[in-house]
Order: sequence, then C-alpha cells, then structure tokens
Amino acid sequence: MEGESLMNDGAAIVMFGILLEVIKGASYSPGDVVVTFVRVAIGGPVFGWFMGKITVGCLSKVFNDALVEITITVSASFITFYIAEAFLEVSGVLAIVALGIEAKANEAFISPEVEVYLHKFWETMAYFANTVIFLLVGVVISERAFTGIESQDWFNLLALYFGLQVIRLLMLALFSPVLARIGYGITWETVAVMMWGGLRGAVSLVLALVVEHEHLDNSAFGGKILFHTAGIVVLTLLVNATTIQNLLALLKISEISTTKRLAMAH
Repeated sequence: MEGESLMNDGAAIVMFGILLEVIKGASYSPGDVVVTFVRVAIGGPVFGWFMGKITVGCLSKVFNDALVEITITVSASFITFYIAEAFLEVSGVLAIVALGIEAKANEAFISPEVEVYLHKFWETMAYFANTVIFLLVGVVISERAFTGIESQDWFNLLALYFGLQVIRLLMLALFSPVLARIGYGITWETVAVMMWGGLRGAVSLVLALVVEHEHLDNSAFGGKILFHTAGIVVLTLLVNATTIQNLLALLKISEISTTKRLAMAH
C-alpha cells in the first residue's frame, strides 16, 4: 500500500471484487451489492483494528530486539490479510490499512533503537513488492497483452488516457471549495500540478493481472484489460512524470521565495 491512496484504493478493490463476480455470472441485486460492499468495506477495517490491538500488545512485551519486533509486524500483516480474505471474506486490503493506522497510532511501543530499522525494512519491502509487480506485468504483457489487440484499441487507449486527466481535473475542481472550507485552500496552479501528477501504478496493474488470469468467457478480454491498464501506466510514466518538472517551473511553484533565500543564505 506504500504510496497509494489507501482508503480510496481499498474501496476500489472491494468494488472490483464484486463487479468481477457479477461478470463471472454471480447474481447480485442492487441491494445485495450495497450489503456486500458495506460488509466487506466495514468488516475489513474492524478486523484490522482488532489485529492492530493484538500486534501493539505483542510489541509492548519486547524491548530493543529488532529481529523480533520486525517479525511481529511482518507476521501480523500476512496473518491479518489471509484471515480477512480466506475466512472472514472481508477486505484484506482495508484490514491492512486499519492495522497500519493502529500500529502507527501506538508507535511508542516500538523500541527507540528499533524504529529506524523497522521503517527502513518496510520501505525496502515496499520497493521489492513494486519491483516484482512491474516485472510480472512486463513478462505477462510481452506474452499475452497484445493478443487480439486491434487498431481501435490504440485509439481507445489514448481516449482513456485523456479521459482520466479530465476526470481527475473535474474531481479536484469539485472538491476545491470543500478543501478551502476546512483549511486546505488550493490555487489553480496547485490543482494543475495535482491533476498532472496523478500517476497510475501497482494497484491497477495487480487488478488487471487478476482479470487477465481469470480469462472469463473470452480469452481476449483479459488481454485487452491488461493492455489498456498497462498502457495508461506507461503513458503517465512517459508523459506526465517526465514533464512535471517543466510544469512546476512554468507555474513558478518550485521557485524559492526571497525570504526563504535570505534565510538559507544566512
């Protein structure tokens, strides 16, 4: 979950699971969809909070033992996700989010000498996880993503890319007044940077891999989903990521104020 939008992505994954079941033939009424979403989306965080309490309790019994404390956090994460998904049938992702929030709120129970090592360990784990995901997607794309791809799909990819920029801009514009009322006022320059900085990455690729792996009733369907998802990721990395610095310079957001320059010089 490192670097992702946590609750937003967690809720999206829950909806993804429900819609995937519908596509595979499950019968859901609108009421069933709402009930399932509420059960999965609320049950996950509640279970994660409960596991967070247990994890914090275990950490409080250990002092300055990096190996044990790091092992507790790793074990808690995997056990929480597995039980949530396999036995309780609630959102494992949201359970992990709640577990992490609870652990962070009680960070004092992590030994002072261990805290730095623990953070570095999880940063390394997140880096490895992202690397593995992108390698897997690269291999799968090279083998299957172009199966059944037509010229229309290339046009659809570009349309999706521009559509996502517009949707992100509209959402930012819609919530700007709300942000201003709660003390997070943002300028149009900030909105432009937030819109252009919306890179797509690991979570969407993982979900696309799930669809591709399922095959469903049409073997080309999964390949098309993976093609478009990976295409969006590639475009945001090649276009947005490489030009964001120029946008910051154009809007003069990255410039250092005169006051700050004087303070730095002093």
